Amino acid sequence: NIQTNEVYYSSRWKGILGYSDDEIENNLSAFERLVDPEDGKKVFTLVEDYFSGKVDQFNIELKMRHKNGTYRNILSRAFAEMDADGQFIRIVGTHMDITEQKRAEEELKKAREEADAANRAKSEFLANMSHEIRTPMNAILGFTEILDEKIHDEQYRSYLSMIGVSGRLLMTLINEILDFSKIEAGKMKLEYKPVNPVFVFKEIAGMFSQEIEEKGLEFTVKTDLNMPEYLLFDEVRFRQIILNLLGNAVKFTESGTIKIEAETQICDKAFDTVDFIFSVEDTGIGIADEQKENIFNAFEQQTGQDHATYGGTGLGLAITRRLVEMMGGVITASGKKSRGSIFTVKFQNIQKVNDVNILEEKNDMPINSDDSGGSVIIFDKAAILIADDIKVNRMLLHEFLTDYDFEIIEAENGRQAVDLAIDHHPDLILMDMKMPVMCGQKATQILKIGEDTKDIPIVAVTAPPMQGTKEKISVLCDGYLRKPVRKSELIAKLRLFLKHSIKNPNSSYPVYSDSGRSETGWSETGSEIENERQFETFTFDPKSRKQLSRLIDILTTSLMSRWEEINDMLIMDDIRQFCADLDHAAREYSFRPIINFCDKLYINIESYNVVEVQKLLAEFPGIVEKLEKNMLMHTINQEA
Repeated sequence: NIQTNEVYYSSRWKGILGYSDDEIENNLSAFERLVDPEDGKKVFTLVEDYFSGKVDQFNIELKMRHKNGTYRNILSRAFAEMDADGQFIRIVGTHMDITEQKRAEEELKKAREEADAANRAKSEFLANMSHEIRTPMNAILGFTEILDEKIHDEQYRSYLSMIGVSGRLLMTLINEILDFSKIEAGKMKLEYKPVNPVFVFKEIAGMFSQEIEEKGLEFTVKTDLNMPEYLLFDEVRFRQIILNLLGNAVKFTESGTIKIEAETQICDKAFDTVDFIFSVEDTGIGIADEQKENIFNAFEQQTGQDHATYGGTGLGLAITRRLVEMMGGVITASGKKSRGSIFTVKFQNIQKVNDVNILEEKNDMPINSDDSGGSVIIFDKAAILIADDIKVNRMLLHEFLTDYDFEIIEAENGRQAVDLAIDHHPDLILMDMKMPVMCGQKATQILKIGEDTKDIPIVAVTAPPMQGTKEKISVLCDGYLRKPVRKSELIAKLRLFLKHSIKNPNSSYPVYSDSGRSETGWSETGSEIENERQFETFTFDPKSRKQLSRLIDILTTSLMSRWEEINDMLIMDDIRQFCADLDHAAREYSFRPIINFCDKLYINIESYNVVEVQKLLAEFPGIVEKLEKNMLMHTINQEA
């Protein structure tokens, strides 16, 4: 009571704190004695604010001392009663013991923090294990590749082939475990892009074409006539789903057929969405009825499956289901034991893409380029600094580069890399990110702010980093190579930063040297000579020189950037769009050599000749470089 200062505590209120009716007097001092001193101050401040109108409700959590000496968590709620004149008479409220609730919340919070810490520890462990495993695998696969070029005995080559196949299988298992860990930790993010599903089916099938042919399997892809050309998907994950399902079909089918069927069903005409359903069917070992759910569990395989024959981690289908569900879809399995299986995936409410111009730039992806298809590359004399604490890694990179006129400098840690870069000023640095004394990131930071070293290209050579680290590396470094490194990937990356000449003797289209002249010893075809002459005889009058300058700007900026991406990923749909845009630019400025190049590239894209497409793509930087040099030479001659 505000007017009389009387206080009433109910028996239930006293009981919460362990007291009987006669043990607590009905006055304010009893409350002040039992409440935690800091909370008591908060209560009286809240009362003043409530009466003054600063707050319109009286709710507060506080601690009050129990008779046994412990403190209980109390939720206090109150309101003020007023008389007819609007004057406050008294405050009426309730106290609720929420000690157990608070304890449960604290335990849940602690458990969540422990789980998060465990996940972080697991992620760090897997990242470290990935790095540690990839380091020896880098040597195994790298030196296998080198020996394959030097050994000609068929039996020994077959041994090397087995080592290479086993090494790549091990890398697949490592990648599966890392993917599953990312999904479990909620670290895998989806990036939606317009995707042509038919092209994806055909491209993935191309990866298994040799094995399908060796087994004598019949393979077909069937899609309905109303299939939209583009659907909005996460392309990388969609490819991974197809890769896993088709890979399983090929692995578990020794004879008969494999077929992919896909269809779309109109979902909402107004919003231009469809349901997209596809299935992968085979005549392989099949699935027992009781196993149709278990096969999607992590680290589980079909009971009775011969692990010696088929291998695997039991993660492929678990990852596939998680990816399908992340993308809002459902996957089911059907079939009979020893009579084949059918995996069906259904995605609902998928957006159709009617305007291919909405294609956005691709995010940075790990390099997956193949061999240069027989191209002969000659680098100008250059100095390369290799920084890696593992000697065998330095030996491998050194061996990859023995065919070129490079001076190789080696550093065992980041500190040495910084000192050697300052002393020798190399033309390029291959920098491992995880080294003792000073890590590669720190060394790169120091070099990039140094006045004499900031312009040296630095390529990170390391295991796939975690997402946050990868972003830092992409900002710091000029390029990135993932261990285990292939020779073709290394050479392709060096071509972006070092002066070189390139020639593909298997192609009728020339790739020109830095000198702008044909190198001795090349066997030139008539078409090569014709294109060479088109470069040399192009009219560089003021008007055409201005047009050509614009073309060069387009080629060296947006188109060269896109070339780097498609050359890494080798997605036919993207290459087709690149070819169309390149052809459009060349025709706008009537530059015949590039028009011829586009014609040839387009023919091989349409015939899905992946090897020839790779060869032609490898030639693109040389064409641009040749054009720039000829333009420069004519400009110098005009000024002279």
